Amino acid sequence: MAREKCVNTEIIYDYAQGLLEGPALEQARNHLESCSRCEARLNEARRLLQFIQDDARLEVPACAHRRNVNLFRPWFETRQREALVQPQALAQPKVGLKQFLAQLATDTRRMPGLNARLAGLRSTAFLNCDFQLLFSLDEGRVEVDLKVSQTAQEGCYNMLGQVVGLEEESHSCQVELIAPGHSVLPAALDETFTFQYQDLPAGNYSLKITCGQESFDISPITL
Repeated sequence: MAREKCVNTEIIYDYAQGLLEGPALEQARNHLESCSRCEARLNEARRLLQFIQDDARLEVPACAHRRNVNLFRPWFETRQREALVQPQALAQPKVGLKQFLAQLATDTRRMPGLNARLAGLRSTAFLNCDFQLLFSLDEGRVEVDLKVSQTAQEGCYNMLGQVVGLEEESHSCQVELIAPGHSVLPAALDETFTFQYQDLPAGNYSLKITCGQESFDISPITL
């Protein structure tokens, strides 16, 4: 006797959710009761549906909700402006920048007693740095290390920075320092993902690193 054909996946999931009625329900039940393979598929479907239901009942922590709202707000607001100016723009799929804000992980100005010659430099420039700032972005996926040294001119500083975590995207990365007064100072990344600024007057700065469709913002940096 020919083996009865197994039911398809759609029927398995409809049965697991109680969506079948009448002859379709009876036919599916008869097959599932006599086919160990489809019974295993049904049990797997029930487990997956239970996982989905359990996940739907979870509440997102407030901090995670705020982080995601802030992450996508610039992209969303840009799309809204495009819709007002050019409604058909919504029909064209576009990808906005994902923006990541930095968390200050280390500030050696707050650690008295440390030697000014800090370890970890990958360049001999500015070896005698006055302090070091380490920033973490996207939960540690990307780190930015800034070493700052005072120049011979009082109130001016040199900055040596290095980006870790974006090496595979080196061809598309750009660094910009936004100085007091909102002037923008671009910098080039070398083969070790290091960049430099010289003779910066004391003040509050912001650093922006753009890499592909990602933007990393560090603010404020106080010199």
